Amino acid sequence: MLHSSRTEWSNWDFFFLPALVALLAAGACSALAAEGRPQEPLRYAFQAGQTYAYELKIVGELPSTRDTYSGQTFYRIQTVDASRQATLANWGAITPRSETKSDSLAPRSPLRHGPMGFGPRGFGPGFGGPSYGTPRELSIDARGNVVRYSGRAHMPGPPRFSGDAQLPFLLGDLAMLLLEPLPAEAQESWTVEREVTIRFRDNELGLPVPFAETEVNRPAKETTRYAIIESTPEGVVPERVVIEKLYTLETEEQAEGKPVVAQRGEGRLTLVGGVPEALEMKYTLELRSGQVTVTLPATVSARRLEEEEAKRLVAEQEAKVQQAVEAHRARMAARQEAQGQPLEAAGLDELLAKVKAGDADAAAISEHLSQANPLQKRAIIRALGQRPSKEAAEAVASQMGMGGLTGPAGEALRAMGEVAEPAVIPLLEHKDWPVRMEAAKTLATIGTEKSVAPLEKLRATSRGGVNQEVVKALSAIAAREGKAKP
Repeated sequence: MLHSSRTEWSNWDFFFLPALVALLAAGACSALAAEGRPQEPLRYAFQAGQTYAYELKIVGELPSTRDTYSGQTFYRIQTVDASRQATLANWGAITPRSETKSDSLAPRSPLRHGPMGFGPRGFGPGFGGPSYGTPRELSIDARGNVVRYSGRAHMPGPPRFSGDAQLPFLLGDLAMLLLEPLPAEAQESWTVEREVTIRFRDNELGLPVPFAETEVNRPAKETTRYAIIESTPEGVVPERVVIEKLYTLETEEQAEGKPVVAQRGEGRLTLVGGVPEALEMKYTLELRSGQVTVTLPATVSARRLEEEEAKRLVAEQEAKVQQAVEAHRARMAARQEAQGQPLEAAGLDELLAKVKAGDADAAAISEHLSQANPLQKRAIIRALGQRPSKEAAEAVASQMGMGGLTGPAGEALRAMGEVAEPAVIPLLEHKDWPVRMEAAKTLATIGTEKSVAPLEKLRATSRGGVNQEVVKALSAIAAREGKAKP
């Protein structure tokens, strides 16, 4: 759940009043008991074939800017079985906007930076910023627990992958924003506790701390307390339930005796007929480094739109998707025309056949790699990974650090095995840290005793994600060498 950027002190603070909360909760429970709420577990009741649309607004107060994310989020319910397990696709049409505060002397904070989400509320890291507009498919049970997440949804246009849909200010994954876990039994209050991990990228907080050059994981504990504070009388349809939510998040790591990252939140989720109707939340995020504490308040509001409005917005979104697909196809056609040859031409098929047969020499491989376009290079690299040789490894290693080829090259080198080790070891001294990290990751799979000294040298000078991959590589090599010894 977070986003951030260059930060300093904020005058807005937000704290819980435990005693007052306890009194309010006790009063709410008494009122509900008096009304005689049905003793049935609270459950979601989505309808197959329906599309639910919500107007969404997130506002965060940074030291120099007020960052606003506004737009819509959509849930298309594909199937619902007898147990109310629903398969749905979620996506969003969200626009970020940043306003510089007139009284701020701090540099303007960039949007789309900061720590990623964490634990079960996020579905893994993404690259290139949040992909809110890409539909992701997931299945949830009637209590709102995720039972399956595919990462792609069957929507108009070609297959698309999810990417990162983490919301700013540690608010979690977009798909889960309105899907809170409901109690197992008929309860008026319940608590959910989870051990989670907050993942930080690239020193994007702007704090005076040597954060990782790629990613740092910080274990944390998340506690959410829920209480039903309002409910329609028995027999009233649709049933309306208002749930109070009190949220805390604290990292295990501390500074000056307090969590390095701490978040507090309170608000309400309204369900009507077993479907989220509205959400109102206020959060305060505290970031600590030494004796410096940064406080970032944020608000979240969402309300369900009328069915006709939802249909209109979905139609607009699908039209935009189709336009994007057609524009992409036009760009690809123009690109191939500009390069003067289609992908299957220029002897590529012949080269790939020779590579697979083990007949391609180093000179032929290097010549084709130097002349190939990016898509052709990926095809050659994949084929080389299937035919291990010293020449193939050197050719693939030469592509590390080229635009978009570091990952595919690493995969091919790992597929080759130990024969690629001599070509990978020099990459530990590459000028670009992503290449050094991919090289260490590759040696964790194929490295032998020959890689230990170069890895130890890099271990002494690296940090963050590179250092983590180096440690993993050394451990993996030690385990393999140990098993090989009598």
